[in-house]
Amino acid sequence: MADKSAKFIVSVKDYRDPSESYPRNDQAVVFEAARDLKIEDYVIQMNEYIQDPKSFIQGSRISGDRTCVVMATAAQATKSVEEVKTINVNN
Repeated sequence: MADKSAKFIVSVKDYRDPSESYPRNDQAVVFEAARDLKIEDYVIQMNEYIQDPKSFIQGSRISGDRTCVVMATAAQATKSVEEVKTINVNN
């Protein structure tokens, strides 16, 4: 009779790039979200002040009707908070 408790050996490889770093909390800029605006609307308006599209890593909706935009560096996030007091989006 064959042994039904066969063991499987699986090798696990980590495919993450070791040089890749993940965003930190100090790189995030959080806004109150308007329901009819898209993430792109916030980024486009922020780019009026930052003027470097490569500064934006990602954007997403988060809980509490807020929008989070992650900047490439903490300095850019700080600059955004200091310079961008309001975002006016013309539809």
